[in-house]
Amino acid sequence: MTKHTKQPPDDIPVFPLETPAVRALEFIPSEYEGQQVLLVRDPMGVLEGTAVLSAHPLLLIFLQLANGRTTCAEMAQMVTRATGQLIQPSVFEKMARQLDEALLLQSPRFAEALARKREEFAKLEVRPPVVYRAEGADRLALIKDLAEELRRHARASQGPPAQLDLPPRSVRAIMAPHIDYQRGGPAYAWAYRALKEHGIQARTWIVLGTCHRPLSHRFVATRKDFETPLGTVATDRDLLEEIAAEFSGELFRD
Repeated sequence: MTKHTKQPPDDIPVFPLETPAVRALEFIPSEYEGQQVLLVRDPMGVLEGTAVLSAHPLLLIFLQLANGRTTCAEMAQMVTRATGQLIQPSVFEKMARQLDEALLLQSPRFAEALARKREEFAKLEVRPPVVYRAEGADRLALIKDLAEELRRHARASQGPPAQLDLPPRSVRAIMAPHIDYQRGGPAYAWAYRALKEHGIQARTWIVLGTCHRPLSHRFVATRKDFETPLGTVATDRDLLEEIAAEFSGELFRD
């Protein structure tokens, strides 16, 4: 028996391997070296990168039946009755152990890993970036490439005209698409040109974005500063606390 020294987060139910439960993950059918596989992505970020699973029929059955209530023995019985082929419980028990080791099950092992992840993030003073650090890209090269890409979109037929018909310092906010620059580039070019050439002289900007991971509450914020390709951007904590007061502390619970 594995001894778990850390308590799992209160909001994450856990299940024993006897009645395994698959986590809320993204399973993407794909092909690798001529074999059918499943690419697994973790919206919560506990599993770093992308896992690759063989799309074996029994594994697909396991993923459908692993709901935290069905035992491995019951899974084997269901398959045996449906196919007439004798399947031993040990087949699904082995799958449960392997998937648990990969942090794909909603188990005590996963809850402990999630708690560690949260503790590590809580200790950080600056929120690290995801894209250029994860890809190991050179920061200055990334800035140059991004600037050139936006200029290219600005010059394209769908980009903004050379002069926008806007009063000086009239732009107080912009709404830019939440999509990659390749597809949303022209819209980004319109928004950023308006801000650059007609924006008010502000020292603090409030940035609202979309979260791709599960949240317990509708909105979330952080007091941490942000590391970006252009350097560290300081968070206006005084303003943030004023906003947070309207949410009864809810902003920081996630």
